[in-house]
Amino acid sequence: MSPYFFCELLAYMLVFVGRILACQEPPTPTHNVIPPLEDFLPTFTFTGLPNWLPDEQSLAGIPDEYINVTRSFYLGRQNCVQPLLAHGRALRHTTINNIALCPFSYYRNYDVNRVPRTLLEARCTCEEPGLAGTLCQEVVYHVRVVRRSGCGADGYFTYRAVYEPVSVACVAVVLPKPRHAHSHNVRMSVR
Repeated sequence: MSPYFFCELLAYMLVFVGRILACQEPPTPTHNVIPPLEDFLPTFTFTGLPNWLPDEQSLAGIPDEYINVTRSFYLGRQNCVQPLLAHGRALRHTTINNIALCPFSYYRNYDVNRVPRTLLEARCTCEEPGLAGTLCQEVVYHVRVVRRSGCGADGYFTYRAVYEPVSVACVAVVLPKPRHAHSHNVRMSVR
């Protein structure tokens, strides 16, 4: 490649990075910048099909430079330890994340480009719950948040409400049994 190409690329990157660094928070949040909490209450969270949301209502509609999620450990065990049971009952004085069939830990999900900046999410600590034919799977909730979506011509960040997937727990799921050619049972297939 020619040195001219690299010079053009470097100039473009400097302009792009300079524009993001030059952008700032609006002086006062307004309805045009950050919608009020009342707008979120009727549809604050939901579970559902992963491809149900159009791009403009999901993270897919947010430019990559405004997604900067970092995760850090918050609470629970970080290694797989099966829950302790005493006579079929969970031990007292412990938390649900430690006594679930699929134990999980909590992590801080932090992004400076989002309101709220910190969300707690669950991560499975075990791949299997110790029951034959089962796996541990995260339960995902889609939470409505407000995200930076660009930098306006006035030099202030623009915001947009989107749904963001957040894991809230881990559950044991049964693996589907293989289909037999002459079986009359109808089963859903895992894709």
